[in-house]
Amino acid sequence: MALYDDFADHYDQVFPLKEEVVAFLADLVASPKDLLDLGCATGALCLALSRLGHRVTGLDRDERMVARAREGAAGAGLEVEFRAAPMEEAGELFRGRRFDLASCLGNTLVHLSSPGAVGAFLQDLRSLLAPGGLLVVQIVNYRRILAGGIGELPPIENDRVRFRRVYRRDREPGRLLFETELLVKGSGRVVRGAVPLLPLRPAELERLLAEAGFALQGRWAGFSRKPYTPDSPGLLVLAGAGRCNP
Repeated sequence: MALYDDFADHYDQVFPLKEEVVAFLADLVASPKDLLDLGCATGALCLALSRLGHRVTGLDRDERMVARAREGAAGAGLEVEFRAAPMEEAGELFRGRRFDLASCLGNTLVHLSSPGAVGAFLQDLRSLLAPGGLLVVQIVNYRRILAGGIGELPPIENDRVRFRRVYRRDREPGRLLFETELLVKGSGRVVRGAVPLLPLRPAELERLLAEAGFALQGRWAGFSRKPYTPDSPGLLVLAGAGRCNP
C-alpha cells in the first residue's frame, strides 16, 4: 500500500516498540518456540522475540517495511525470516508449517475487506497453528469509534514527528476511510495517505474467531491487561486453537 510505503522510513519513530508488548507475548510461550507475526512492519517485535531465543517469522505486504526489517536482522546478527506478501496469503505461503503463537497487532486485521475475508483469514491461520497454539489480535475499539462518532484520534507527537489520524465514512458501505498526515519535523516534510478499513466490532471479532475454531482465552484493553470496557480505546484478544474456558 502506498500509505505504508511512504511511511516506512518513519514507522519506528511514530510507533516505537513497547516493552510491555514483548513481555506480554514472551509470557505466553516458553523459549524456544515458532512464532509468526502478521503485519510485522519494520520487524522490531520480531527481532525482540528472536533475541529471547524464539524462531520468528514476520510477514508484511509492504516491501519497503520488509526491506528495513531484513536490514535490522542482518545488522543485529539475528536469523529471522521476513516475507513480503498480503496476510491473506499466509495460509498458502506457510502451508505445512506449524506455529506455536501467531500475532496480528497494531490494527492490522481490519485492513481486510469484509467480515467474510476476516473469517477466511482466521480459518487459514487456525490451520497454521500447532495443537494448543495461541493467537493474539489487537485492533482499535471500533464500537467506541462508531458509537461515539469519533472522527479523529489524538495525534502522536514527539521531537521528531507528528502523526494525525482521521476517520471518515468511506463511499463503500460498512467501511471507514483512515486518513493520515505525518509531519517530519527535521525536514518539514509532510506525508499524507488514506486507506479503507473495516470497523470490526468486538462482538463480531469474537464471533468470527469462534467460527474459525478458536476459543477465547482473554480480552483486555491493551498489553497491560487492563480490563476491556466499551469505552476502551483498544481491544486485545487472546484465543487458543482448541477448546478451553474463556
